[in-house]
Amino acid sequence: METRPMYGPELVGAVNLARYTYENSIEEPTDNPMQKQFFLQYVEANNIINLVDYRRLVVFGTFNDVGELVAVSAINSMGYITMLYILPQYQWQGIGKRMIRIMELYAYSNWKLNSVRINVTPANRQIYFANRGFMPMNVMQGGNMAYCEMFKPIDFGKNKYMSRPLNKKVTAAVICSGLVLCNVFAWICCII
Repeated sequence: METRPMYGPELVGAVNLARYTYENSIEEPTDNPMQKQFFLQYVEANNIINLVDYRRLVVFGTFNDVGELVAVSAINSMGYITMLYILPQYQWQGIGKRMIRIMELYAYSNWKLNSVRINVTPANRQIYFANRGFMPMNVMQGGNMAYCEMFKPIDFGKNKYMSRPLNKKVTAAVICSGLVLCNVFAWICCII
């Protein structure tokens, strides 16, 4: 499998894969209609092409051995991962982990960033990113756009990832305690 940046007309394929995966392979229903609408507006071919043309976004595609696009990811110039979508039959093969690492390398090399971030909903996806070194940073609750902002310092040392959680209950407890700490921190900041 090959992972490389995507440009021009091939970005339409990236958008189509992201939309298909979003609509068809996420376990639970879309969090809410407003989040779905936000996603669909963001993942418009013209929007993505413009962001890439203005160097505000880099889109990476992973292609199988016959050249078919099987995964797409994107990171913006502020270090936010805006897309990470893998066709269901290619999931749990290390593609997501590799794409995250490639985006980290790109962000560090081209934008001199020392961390990457992602806004994540629901809890099962928070566990996925926590198992790849992301930590909860900020929780936005209530309203129409609930999510957890997670960040990961870029580390090219001995950082190891787990492909699956060793114990889902323990992992969930660690994430929940991190989210509680984020909420307490936000509450303290509001008081001060």
